[in-house]
Amino acid sequence: MSKLKIILAIALTSTLIVFLNLYPHWHAYLQTPDGFVFSKQATWFDPWDINVYVAAIRWGQYQGFLMENMYDSQSNQAIVYYPLYTATGLLLPKIEPFLLFYFLSIVSTILLVSVITIGANKFIKEEKAIILAPLITALAGGWGFLTYPYIFSLDSSMTSFTFHSAFQRPHEGLALAAYLASFICFYKYLKNKQLRCLVGSFFSLTLTLIFYPYYLVSFFAIFFFYLLFSKKKINYTQITAFIGLNILGTTVALLMQNNLSRNESFSGVVSQQLENPTVLSLFSGFGLFLIPIFYYLLSFNKLKEKELFLIIWIGVDMALAFSPVGYARFFLRGAFFPASVLMILIIKKVSLKVFPDQFSTGFLVLLISTLTITSMTNLSIFAQRLLEAETTNSWYYLPNNEYQALEFIQEEIPHSSVILASYHFGNLLPAHSNQKVFFGHLIQTPNAEEKQQQLINYYSQTLLPEESYQFLLNNKINYIYYGEQENEIFEQLNLEDEEATLLIDNQPFVKKIFENQTSKIFQFLPDIKPL
Repeated sequence: MSKLKIILAIALTSTLIVFLNLYPHWHAYLQTPDGFVFSKQATWFDPWDINVYVAAIRWGQYQGFLMENMYDSQSNQAIVYYPLYTATGLLLPKIEPFLLFYFLSIVSTILLVSVITIGANKFIKEEKAIILAPLITALAGGWGFLTYPYIFSLDSSMTSFTFHSAFQRPHEGLALAAYLASFICFYKYLKNKQLRCLVGSFFSLTLTLIFYPYYLVSFFAIFFFYLLFSKKKINYTQITAFIGLNILGTTVALLMQNNLSRNESFSGVVSQQLENPTVLSLFSGFGLFLIPIFYYLLSFNKLKEKELFLIIWIGVDMALAFSPVGYARFFLRGAFFPASVLMILIIKKVSLKVFPDQFSTGFLVLLISTLTITSMTNLSIFAQRLLEAETTNSWYYLPNNEYQALEFIQEEIPHSSVILASYHFGNLLPAHSNQKVFFGHLIQTPNAEEKQQQLINYYSQTLLPEESYQFLLNNKINYIYYGEQENEIFEQLNLEDEEATLLIDNQPFVKKIFENQTSKIFQFLPDIKPL
């Protein structure tokens, strides 16, 4: 296989993916409506998570490599958390964090596309597919473009199912590249017994486990079942290497788990409980890729070694996705790589059978047709991100008054102060101002539901002055933000009381330090007790 063609495939695919990922941000910036300011992102999947990652970069710029939970008002121990982002902030302290985040996404995209391209080439070995194989994999999706928003389909509704999220989030892209590389390298080691493949698998797996320790489970299970069903004779050395690799991987996973356990504030992230996918949503998410999956499953006893390995990879990922753990759905991350390779292998078989005299033409036509159909979900997400720029989506645009308050907080309030705000503004604050918040993320904030209710109680004025004072004091809150969304909480719970007035302006233990047409900022004065 020509190295030049591989480099060309990587360059073309990376360029397209970077464009699909980053252009909507630029487009949204250009379309900023009057009276609003661009929030610096135009994201489809979970914009609130992007703010968490950017906040980690900003933390690195001000505080260093070890990170505290900025979405918790209580003091917590700094640990290794989002090391890619904090290290980037530490090394580049003067550059806008959002720009650094997007730069990292370009680098991780090129790396992930390189692994996809080289890895696919190891299994397919068909020169005619070298350009289209990485495109089919990178843009792979199912029927989500047809069913959204009426039927839940994983490719359009679940973060990390397709490669879209990995190209958007640098740490995920880096970890997924390492994850795929660990599988490819160890499979090659079992095939050719080359030490460099074993070493490559170890380092790739180690890097993966730094970000996602639970992927040791899928690595062990996939290779366990492959070794169990493989017709190829496996010697003692290879078995020892497999066991040793998993022991070393377990050590890395336990070290990372111990690191996370040192800061209970991140317990919500470690113990998050997400719903398992349904069979219907899974099948809809894979879409056209169900054809090779079912074909190879039904032909299980007749498969070649590479086909056996790839179908076991997918089968184990699917099984683990229904396991009774809160993060089970994430075991599907990267499953479109083996699914895409199997798709191309079956297209090759069909082309040889149906177009024996015009194989090249038939093979190319089927590949292009497959790419067209399976990329529709990712392309529809791209289109939706562009269309959303025509609205005043609160994750795209901030009202001028709200942005003025954000600027005041960044420029006038000491860094790492704790600010009370509603969910939306609380989510923005750490990313834009290097401040900590009482509540701002449903997973990152510990005991999020309880804190959300406490926040509602405070802004709705159901607390007595003494209770408000104790709430602010106990949660170490330094400043209170009061904007349109905070006012909505007050109004919704006081609709029947026409004489209800905002009491915060008259409380002696808070002092107003900023005000414009819609936003106010108060400083909590703990030394002044309520009357």
